Amino acid sequence: MSEKETPPNLTTVRYDERQTEIVESGAEAIEACLRDSDDAGRRSLLFCLDK
Repeated sequence: MSEKETPPNLTTVRYDERQTEIVESGAEAIEACLRDSDDAGRRSLLFCLDK
């Protein structure tokens, strides 16, 4: 496997401006996103929170 290939059991998680805005909006916005998002959306938000 080359260095650029992602192994099949790993997932790339990224966040962007949307997740940053949710975090900056506060706990209620974070709760709503965690409740209403799909798994990928929740992972992105949690990754942003970890920043």
